[in-house]
Parts: sequence; C-alpha cells; structure tokens
Amino acid sequence: MKTLYLIDGMALVYRSYYALLQANLKSQTDEPTGAVYGFTATLMKLLDDHKPDHIAVVFDTAAPTFRHEKFAAYKAQRPPMPEDMKPQIGYIKEVVKGFDIPVLEIDGFEADDLIGTLAVKAAEEGVRVRMVTPDKDYMQLVTDRIGILRPTSKNDSGFEEIDHQAVADKFGVSPDQVIEVLGLMGDSADNVPGVPGIGEKTAIKLIQEHGSIANAIAAAKANPKGKVMEKLVEFEQLAYDCRELVTIDTRVPIDLDWHRLKVTAPKTQDLIRLFQHLNFRTFRQKLETAGQTGETGDLFSDGSAVQDGKKTIQTEEHDYQIVRDPVHLKAYLNQRPTGAPLCFDLETDQLDPLLARPVGIALSVKAGTGIYMPVNADSGADIQEKLEWVRPVLTDPSIPKIAQNGKFDLLILERFGLTVTPFSFDTMIAAFVLNSNQPVGMDDLAEKYLNYRPVPITDLIGSGKNQLSMKNIAVEKVADYAAEDADITLQLYQVFEPDLRATGTLGYCEKVDFPLVPVLTTMERLGVKIDTDFLKSLSQDMTGKLLDFREQIFQAAGFEFNVNSPKQLSDVLFNKLGLPPSKKTQTGFSTDQSVLEGLRFAHPIIESILNFRQVDKLKGTYVDALPTMVNPETGRVHSTFSQTIAATGRLSSNNPNLQNIPIRTDLGREIRKAFIPGEEGWVILSADYSQIELRIVAAVAGDEAMTSTFKAGIDIHTGTAARVFGVDPSAVTRDMRRKAKEVNFGIIYGISAFGLANRLGIPQGEARDIINRYFTTYPKIKQYMETIVGRAKADGYVETLLGRRRYLPDIRSGNRTVQQMAERMAINSPIQGTAADLIKLAMIDIDRWLKSTPSLKTRMILQVHDELVFEVPESEVDLVKPEIIGRMESAFQLPVPLVVEAGTGANWLDAH
Repeated sequence: MKTLYLIDGMALVYRSYYALLQANLKSQTDEPTGAVYGFTATLMKLLDDHKPDHIAVVFDTAAPTFRHEKFAAYKAQRPPMPEDMKPQIGYIKEVVKGFDIPVLEIDGFEADDLIGTLAVKAAEEGVRVRMVTPDKDYMQLVTDRIGILRPTSKNDSGFEEIDHQAVADKFGVSPDQVIEVLGLMGDSADNVPGVPGIGEKTAIKLIQEHGSIANAIAAAKANPKGKVMEKLVEFEQLAYDCRELVTIDTRVPIDLDWHRLKVTAPKTQDLIRLFQHLNFRTFRQKLETAGQTGETGDLFSDGSAVQDGKKTIQTEEHDYQIVRDPVHLKAYLNQRPTGAPLCFDLETDQLDPLLARPVGIALSVKAGTGIYMPVNADSGADIQEKLEWVRPVLTDPSIPKIAQNGKFDLLILERFGLTVTPFSFDTMIAAFVLNSNQPVGMDDLAEKYLNYRPVPITDLIGSGKNQLSMKNIAVEKVADYAAEDADITLQLYQVFEPDLRATGTLGYCEKVDFPLVPVLTTMERLGVKIDTDFLKSLSQDMTGKLLDFREQIFQAAGFEFNVNSPKQLSDVLFNKLGLPPSKKTQTGFSTDQSVLEGLRFAHPIIESILNFRQVDKLKGTYVDALPTMVNPETGRVHSTFSQTIAATGRLSSNNPNLQNIPIRTDLGREIRKAFIPGEEGWVILSADYSQIELRIVAAVAGDEAMTSTFKAGIDIHTGTAARVFGVDPSAVTRDMRRKAKEVNFGIIYGISAFGLANRLGIPQGEARDIINRYFTTYPKIKQYMETIVGRAKADGYVETLLGRRRYLPDIRSGNRTVQQMAERMAINSPIQGTAADLIKLAMIDIDRWLKSTPSLKTRMILQVHDELVFEVPESEVDLVKPEIIGRMESAFQLPVPLVVEAGTGANWLDAH
C-alpha cells in the first residue's frame, strides 16, 4: 500500500521552537536556529524510519479564513509569534526545499483543511495516510486508512501513532463524532467558545448518549429539564456555529494530485551548505557521509544528535523532607541563611484559586533543600492548623517571601485568612521583565536557566479524562514534586535577582511589579457584582433587535437566507444585488467588517447587516456570557489580571476579559450598567487618567508646544488643530478637531499617510500634508521618534521612564516589513509602557492607603488600562474621591500635569 505523509508545518515549528529554546542554538551569523534544528531533526527522523512514498509540508498563511469571517474572535487570544521565531520560518522552508519536499499553502484555508482534503482524496484511492501533527483536532479525520503521527519524546520512535482506539481513549467517541464533542465544549486554543457551561466531560456524555449535537438539541427541546438541556436550547445556534468552526474542511478547491508529492532524492549539496551556515554539524556530517545516494542515514542511532543533558531530580543531590509537626518545621527554617528569602508554594485540589483548597505547603530556604507539609483539603480544621504552623514565618516582616506565579498562592491563602508579608519577588514576573519574548512557566525557566528538568505534573496526576486530583496522590510522591517546585523557584530567584540588578531593572520590579502582586490578589478575590436580571432583560431586548434587523435584511434582499453564513451573504450582496466586491478569498468574495464599511452607503441592506452583526456579537460575547461566569460561592464575577502577557507592561484581563467591555457604541455602553456595587447604599466610583499617553508623549519628547497646551488646560485636540490648521482655537471646527485627534493618537503608533487617509476618508496627499504640518508644529516629537528608533537599534531594547525594558530583536531584521513593525513598537512601547507603570504605581499607593485605614470600606475592584473602578459606601465618597484623584495625579512627576476625571453612579456606566 502506498503511503502519504502530510506534515502540519506550523504546529511542528512551534513544538520545535519551545523544545529547543533553552539550547540557545545560533547560526554563523548569530541568528536563532532552535526551531530550525528541531524541525529538521523530526523531518529526518520521519524520512529515515518511515520511508514515505509521498510527502508534503503544509503551512498556514497570514490571510484570514472563512472561520475568521464566521467568528471575529477566532484565534484572537493567541499571543503573537515570538520575535526570535519569525526569522526561522524562512530557513525551515529552505530545509524542506533542500529535501525536495513540496510546501503547500493557500490563502483562505488553514493547514488542517489542506491536509484533510488531500488525506481524504488519497485514502479514497487506497493510500495509507499519516498526518504528522500534535493537534488533537485532526482526530476527526482518523479512519482505517488515515491516522496521526504525533511527534513525541516519550519513546525511541519519536512518534506516537493515533488510531481509532487512541481517539476513543481521548474523547470517548468515534472519530466522526469528535467534531460533535468539540462543538459543544469549544476549543480554548482557537478561542472557539462552545456552549457556555458545557465542558469536556459533559460534552462527551451528551454525544455518547445522543450521537450528535443535532440529536442532543432535539432531545433538549423535547424535554428541556436541567441546566445542560436549557443551555442546549438557549445556545442552539452557537453550538452549530462552533461545530462548523472546528470542522476540518475536506473539500478545499486545491488543484493538486497527491501523486505529484512523490519522495525524491534530497539536494544534498544545497543542504550541506545550508547546514554549515546554520551550524548543524551533525546533520551536515550525516549528509556528507551519505554522499549523493539520497539516503539520510539513521540520524539518532549513534546518539550524535543534540543530547538531552538535563539535570533531573534523579541525577541531582537534594534533601526533600515531609514535615508532620511544628518542631520539624522550625528545625528546617533554622537552616535559612541570615537575610535570605523564603520560597513558598501551595499544592491544591484544583486550579481555580477562588475555589481551590490546599493539599500541601512546600517551603525552601536553601538551594537543594525543601520541605512539604501535607494538608487534608477536606478538613477545614486541618487546613487552619497547618496554616497556623506557617503563619509566623509567612507574616514575619523581616523575611522576604518569593514565589513563582505568587498571586495564585496569595489568593488562596488570603481566602483562608493568611496574608503573606512581605511578598518580595516573583520569578515568573522577573523572567518576563528580563525578556518578555520567552515562556515564563517554571518548567521552561528551569530548563533554560538551570539546565534542570522538573518532574512534570502529568507524571503525578495524568492527563485527559483520567486525570486525578492532587489530593488523591500518595503524599510521598507529591512531597518530592512540591518541594522540588519550591527549591527550583528559589534557585531561579538566585539567577534572576542579579540579572535584574545587572540590567538596571531590579529597582523597577521592587517599586512596581512585585508590590502590585498583592494588590491584584485582593482585586481578584473581591471581584465585581453583576446585575444578572438587567443582562437577562438586555438579552431579550437584543433578541428583539436581532429579529428586527434580520427582517430588514430580508426585505432589502427580497428573500430569506442565513445572515450568519458568509458564503450565503456574499452570494446575496455580490451576485443577487450586484454590489461591487473588494476582497477575494478562496471561498468567494469577502464580507468582513472592512468590506461592509466600504459599502455602507451603496445599499440599505448594509446598514442593517452591520447593526445585526454588532448586536449579535455583543449579545453572545458579553450579555449572555457574563451571567454564566458568576462565582457560585461569592455571587460575583472574578477576572484574572496578568502581568506577563503584554510586552509593554500593560495588565491583561481574562476569564472574563473585563478590560474589553465596549464603550464606543450606545448599546455597548449599556453593558456597563450591569456592573453594580455589591452592597446597599454603595456606589461605583470610576477614576480615569485624561489623555495620559499624549501627556507622556509631550514629556518624553520634551516638546514645548504640546507641553504648553497641556499646562494651559487647553483641550489637546483643539490645540493641535489650531496649530496645524493655523486658526484660533475658537475657530476650530469639529472636522478639524477630528483630524487632529486621529493624528495625535495615530502618530505614536507610527501611522502613515495611507493609514491616516483611510481613517479620515481623505486623499492621501491631504493626509501627508497634515502629518507634515503636525511635525512642523511639534518638531520634538519627530525628533523623539527618530532618536528612540536609533537607540533601539543600538541597544536592542527601549525603556519606559521608570526603567522597564522591552527587547526588540526584530529591530535589526533584514526583512524590511518586520523591521518597520519593530520600529513602531520602539516608538510606542516607552509611551504605553510608562502609562502602564503610572497606573500601577497609583494602584499600589491607593491600595496601601485603603489597607492602612481600617475604618474605610472602599474597595478597588477593576483596572481598565487608564481607569480604576471602586465600590464605595455613599458615606465615604466625599473623603475617598479627592484622595483617589490626588494619589493618581501624583503617582509620578512629569513635566506636564496628570489629570484624573472621576465620577460616581449606581453602576459603572453612570459613574462616567
């Protein structure tokens, strides 16, 4: 039987990048090559051991697919590609070309769609197909002839075979039912939401019982009892939409016969030259030995490839002990060197810090040592007893406390009445400040900085549907794992503290990011109250609006169709109504937001479609979703704030993302009415920095004209318009101010004449003239932009006013497009980063003031970039409002005044 191997290119690239990140491999020109090496090793292993008859490597492209058109948030949460990975993609494609293997990629389709289409076609002709990928979504394609080879380091073969049984073990259903399960549970990796309230276990159970989403929904409609059945009925369309999103398209219109993918001899000399440049000595020697025969040789038979070489708990001396009484605990703590910190780490019965209960407490005071105190998570008395054992040391102000992702542990301890003091150092945050482009999980950091491979959590609790809770694992096994975590975190601190000191960023961390951790801990614990009755009423109103807009669309079209189908909508607009298309995709003409905006005045149907989409998105993303996120124990919504996502230093919010509540439309603003105080007689107080980034621009650039405008209290957009257009401020029109505002905000993001013209709807020449006059008006801003880019190219990084660095490896890229993007980051990062620093300082100061004034009940509950939100008793408003404003305005001294606007109301919207 002929064989066809289809390699999921980008999935393998990412896997290789992170697997060899710590190896720090470099080419002869000092370019990173870890991803290239890992990819090449896997490819050569595949060719050598499996000897395929036909093969291809399939890549995604940057173009949007039908899934992005169907669901705007599809994959939106994914972080950008690491900066040092981007230049490796070109080398990887050169390697593939050197082996004379076809590279397949088509705009509008993802790699899995191309692979699925080729796999099905080949299998129908009797070919045995193997899809080489770590992606579980491919399990839906598994048949007797189509299987998966998952790259793995768990066995000598280098690959794990995924067949019918493996799919059943993973999902509990047959391969053709995988999309049914995924449609219900969603896919967090691709930001596919699934049906709210239905997780993997429930989804599997429903499909095992009913066979399909359609059958499950039909059963729910027949007998809508129970929360799960109610969800199925309520979110019927969402379930079908999610099923469509996770379904691999096996009918891609690709004009390619799999027979043309036949394996041929590699271009040995080309590969030898390439491997020499990449410093791949082992690969080069193998090819030189093989000569021109086309045989790659057994790359791994003699162990000459990159060896693991990682230290482990089995190879390194250590002293990890189980502590079962306070005397033993005290004896261990006495080993702490004078002035040294204490590292702590909790093991818990689950990962939600608002529901988790401690299973054990690990401490380390000296590298190579650690202790573990088991805790009965089901016994409140035992939890309190063990916490009393550690309370003296965790609250001793003379002992610095450190942790990895300490907010998680601090939040759980706070829930049980123990506040750690002082919290001095977080290794995860330290790693991110040192290099925001690197993974900051403890295992990744240990391998990179300590050459040490910690015990994987899956070794203890397993994975998938058979995963256990930590409380069900033998204490002796957990003890080594937990004590190792504390010990390794302490050793990472011993690396990162001097590194931060050497780069001049330790002071920043000690002033800003480390003391912010307890502040965020308290905010996450408090959460925010949601008026679910209001949202239910708003949802009903939105349903009515959707029906009205849908009817308007049908009337304008002259017939009914599926408004949510981009393909049907494209047919209506461009074939039936004859509107001019502007963007082509593989499935037809695009109907995305930009296309519709361009057609807004071409036909009455467009306005109705835009209105329909806006309401539909707001309803699904916020109005219907927020009530499902209310914590059952607190009755409030608890967002998680992260300090290690945005490279600029801005906080990020997720589960749910409360920083993304829309404010630009009337309907979007209505959603903020649902955020209310949690107590009777209380109000919401909102305090917002006014035009903070522009004030920072004036400060960092030292521009006298812009600075004087702010000092005079003149509206900056009116002042800019007056200067740019040469008129008195009183003569500035709304249109002039609008143009000035776009330039003010656009300049710091590197806006071009083309971009400004598109935003303002004006000729490009006029936009260029406005930008030139802007720089004439504010000459120091142009000088700042040129200077900061030059400094970034010289140093490799930029800094905020408080000293936080952002490294920009692409600033020296040979790819002009990539380099220009890095230049824009160089201009904007010090501005946006300084704004982030300022509000963090204000949060720390306000939190310290509130906690030092026990009589006050006011609570800080949200941060939304430049805005802080509080719950305040009405009786405290007159006291806390000016205090909050004053502390925010004095958080940092700038040459321009900081201005804070604050208001109060019965809800978040009314407080503005």
